[in-house]
Amino acid sequence: MKTRENLLENVDSKNTKRQTNTAINSFREYLTEKSLPLDFESYDDAQLDDVLSKFYMEIRNKNGEMYKKTTMQSYRQGLQRHLSKTRDVDILKGDNLKKSKKAFQCMTKELKRLGLAAVEHYPAIADADMEKMYMFFCKDLESPKMLQYKVFVDIMIHFGRRGKENLVTLTRQDFAVQPDTEGTLYVYKTHDELTKNHQTDSEKSSDGKMYEIKVTDVQRTIRLSKQVQKVVAKIKQSLAEYNLVGYLSMSFPLKLDFEDIKNQENEIWRKVEVTDRADNLSAVKRQAIQLKSMIGRAKEKKCLVKA
Repeated sequence: MKTRENLLENVDSKNTKRQTNTAINSFREYLTEKSLPLDFESYDDAQLDDVLSKFYMEIRNKNGEMYKKTTMQSYRQGLQRHLSKTRDVDILKGDNLKKSKKAFQCMTKELKRLGLAAVEHYPAIADADMEKMYMFFCKDLESPKMLQYKVFVDIMIHFGRRGKENLVTLTRQDFAVQPDTEGTLYVYKTHDELTKNHQTDSEKSSDGKMYEIKVTDVQRTIRLSKQVQKVVAKIKQSLAEYNLVGYLSMSFPLKLDFEDIKNQENEIWRKVEVTDRADNLSAVKRQAIQLKSMIGRAKEKKCLVKA
């Protein structure tokens, strides 16, 4: 059974603990440079307030440059997490630490003036790139690897996963399907879970929904492409059967390959007569005609998709 200390220790994620340790180490490095006692946990409020105010104003990176605002906030919050566990003090909102709070506010304003306060987000994936990615997945959805790639991307996009967080523990039972008020089906997570950004009990932690995609020209084109592939396979099978006959005819060559018959303007189509091989060749012709029709439809669908 977990003790109270174990439960409290597990409240913070690994990344949060690492950030806390980084803040503690940076603060202690500063104290060492200033020849001050390293056990800042035992400072009285006035001494802690004074040292923190100087720390916020003077801290620099290894190149002697100012940190970004996000780094300063990370250090301050890390120190707060550590001090809240070792003593009853709040360096963020405490009324007895007004000097350090004002110093931090002044420093963040200066960082904003210097252009060091902006948060750099990764750019959103462009619609064109999303289309390319899903078209790549749909080349062969019968491939386990491609299907796994697609499911991975779907989960990341629709359920807001951070990197590969908790992915290894997800199973089919973690998801369910139901219709919305308009009858459109969507996938949702059946239970909440702990993540880095959701460490507490929150009903909003797993609000992501993955709605069904209505059939569009893109899907129709993909389906037509699969039909074309099946027809090509049948033609090649018929050609293999024809080539197995193995004797020369006045009307047809001894061997045929796909390149010979895929073009209906080829000389071979003008030599079609009722012979001992006509059954196989007629089947090839019917399938080639079907293939040509499908290729035409695919081109039309492609134009519609581009439009």
